[in-house]
Amino acid sequence: MLLHVSLLSGSTARVETAPSAVLADVRDRAEEVLDVGIQCLISPEGHPLDESRALSELGLADGASLGAVVRQASLASSQYAFAFALVRGNGDVVTWGDPSKGADAAAAAEIRGAVSVTATSRAFAALLRDGRVVTWGLREFGSDSSEVQEELRDVRGLCASYGAFAALRRDGQEQLWLEKHLNVGVALMNTTHVKYANLLTHFVSCKLGRSGGCWFASRKIFGKNNGTTVRLLHLIEGKLQRFPAVVFSSEAFAGFDARMWQYFVEMFHKSKPCFSAAVFHRASVDWLASSWMQSSRTTNAPKSWMQHLSQRMGNREPDQEGDVDFQLQLLNILRSMFPQAVHAASYDYLKEVNCSTASFLICNATLRKTGRSWETCRGEVNRRGVEIHKSPPLAAVDVVRLSRLVKNAMMNSTAAGHCKNLQIPIVESPEVIKAANSMPLRCDNLDGLFKAETDRWFARSGAQPPRSRSKPFCHVATDLLEPEHWRTIRSLLPGC
Repeated sequence: MLLHVSLLSGSTARVETAPSAVLADVRDRAEEVLDVGIQCLISPEGHPLDESRALSELGLADGASLGAVVRQASLASSQYAFAFALVRGNGDVVTWGDPSKGADAAAAAEIRGAVSVTATSRAFAALLRDGRVVTWGLREFGSDSSEVQEELRDVRGLCASYGAFAALRRDGQEQLWLEKHLNVGVALMNTTHVKYANLLTHFVSCKLGRSGGCWFASRKIFGKNNGTTVRLLHLIEGKLQRFPAVVFSSEAFAGFDARMWQYFVEMFHKSKPCFSAAVFHRASVDWLASSWMQSSRTTNAPKSWMQHLSQRMGNREPDQEGDVDFQLQLLNILRSMFPQAVHAASYDYLKEVNCSTASFLICNATLRKTGRSWETCRGEVNRRGVEIHKSPPLAAVDVVRLSRLVKNAMMNSTAAGHCKNLQIPIVESPEVIKAANSMPLRCDNLDGLFKAETDRWFARSGAQPPRSRSKPFCHVATDLLEPEHWRTIRSLLPGC
């Protein structure tokens, strides 16, 4: 069959293909002819089309004319903006800035067909239209991808940390497996849709008068990405019509209050779905420590543990149940919004019984499987699980804070001129993690601080509590630091 793909400029690509081909193939061929990156294709009726579906499923007739929305340029910078890389609309890459921070014009000039670019602190990675990945910059910050080139095929998304890249491949996309194998539709569950879930969260916040959400929404939704939101809502509505059950999964929803949930539910009034919710409890100490690390890992001026604890626990107002604990408040909101339809589980208990949170979400909360069918479902979902990124040790936050104290002390001495403009490494940098692993630690079990809240959560939810205690909270024992430890910390400040 023949399809015409047209830009607003009037340029048109003629694409001949089979009715069984997926729309993504049509997009790829149109990009080659038109020499532009295409964000999405629009039906003759003006609706965004799902590129994962076959042409025959979309009901496109032979000779149909499709509109094309051009992909916007992608820009990334190294840490502190010493180097930049830009993917132009036609897929060419331009880079400029400090070569020692990753700017390599010669490497970038050879790249064709790029769709996006991302950066670590001193290296860049470009995702190409055909699913391959090209990297350049400093080797120790992720630019050497030679050992995994065989794995870097059919990639659909990239993300970066301080010194490493990660790629999400299409053949690892759990969405397709769930939809084809278990007949469960998926919305807001993969890397791309997590970003969209955040957009929806801010969209709802703005609608309900929260200034922070409105500021974000004005830039990301009501501005250039308005089409993104429309496409997402259209995609979700299509899933609700095609599948008996559809999963929404994103940590962004943890920030919803009752009014936001009500607004979100009403956004899908056309389909009139029956909503239920799944919520997971985590040992309070582990949850607080994890949130502390998340807020600290990319900064060189992290808050102390007590500052973080005070900010998280001291500023919360009691809800209607009189609870100030975040996990209890979240449970209360979900129980009020979805009566008799909240599926609760302990993250720590699931680990004890070899059941992933994905297995509980799919096999228990969504498909309501029991007995042997549940065991089969759990095994299949568990086998498709992914390795969780390992966070730096908590002691790394202490090391950075001690480095700052050393720098301040040195600036008050005769070496002040050498230290004034020196940048302290961030928490997740390799040198800080290595230093943290060499420090003496003091570990405490803090479960008793949250016992009353934890007992109330399990009594109210009916979930099975874990048998084991949470991990000890370990921090640098400053009173046990020897001269060798201080020299290690001082080594993080070369020239100071």
